[in-house]
Amino acid sequence: MIIGINLLQNQKNYKRLEDAFRIFRISVVLVAFLTFLTLIIIFSLRKNADQTLVSTIKTRDTIVKGIQQREDQEAQILLIQQKIESMNKILSETPDYAQQFETVLAFMPVSSESGKLNIINMDNNTAQINMVFPHVSALTACLQTVDSPSFQSTFEDIELSTISYTDPNKKLDVELNVGFKKDHN
Repeated sequence: MIIGINLLQNQKNYKRLEDAFRIFRISVVLVAFLTFLTLIIIFSLRKNADQTLVSTIKTRDTIVKGIQQREDQEAQILLIQQKIESMNKILSETPDYAQQFETVLAFMPVSSESGKLNIINMDNNTAQINMVFPHVSALTACLQTVDSPSFQSTFEDIELSTISYTDPNKKLDVELNVGFKKDHN
């Protein structure tokens, strides 16, 4: 059995003091509860803020990677466009060698008794033609072709560069330099 002695019973203000302690105890419990509740709310808000921050950082990193990939793709596209422009410029400046070759073949003997086309070196607007003839009369026939008006209208600069005779083969090597007219390219 516990016996409690209340030393304050003899005091006049005992009842008021007891009520004040009860109110103080209740207010301390309420403040503690409100503090605990406030801490729970603060920690949950911080957790949500951290999750939002992590999510935002991941989204930002994904967007940055996408932008970098697009920049790389745009750089590659610009490089390809520059290459295409360079190729188009080269193609527009380069003459049609196939047409020039066909033009030369139309006038020169490819391989026959009258002569044989040996080597053709083509530049932008000129061609160096090396032909081999079995005899002088075949060379004369070819030179008559060079003097024809159709040959003169197709080529503008015509130069007989070299004529050489090889005794063991008994053949004439002729080198002819011709320049193409602009409208025939």
